[in-house]
Amino acid sequence: MDKEKKEFAKRLKQIMQEKNITAYGLAKMSGLSRQLISNYLHGRSFPKSEQLEKIAASLNVNIFSLLTDIPINKKILDTMQETFLKLPNVQNITNYVLDFIKANVANNTMLDTMVNLPVLRFCSCVF
Repeated sequence: MDKEKKEFAKRLKQIMQEKNITAYGLAKMSGLSRQLISNYLHGRSFPKSEQLEKIAASLNVNIFSLLTDIPINKKILDTMQETFLKLPNVQNITNYVLDFIKANVANNTMLDTMVNLPVLRFCSCVF
């Protein structure tokens, strides 16, 4: 888990730097506490899906870009996100997919080798 926290911190810092946003600014935009943002930036904790959504919205990025540096087509991600919002039990599905992606990124599983896995099969059927 520590590796996952550090990787998230690295990506978050990079995106914030690219967008010229400070920790205080992100806290203010996202409605999360400055201490919580600091914990993420220092790799002390990892956000829950609700917090992750707030951070992504505040930074105007897709959630998946915060979780992985594997380039994923924006149109596919936007379609996935729109579809999740239309499905019942959205939170459970979103959490499941995010956990799945985080686990595979942590294990350095490339996205193109994950295509045959059940979660992405499900996603491809929905789209």
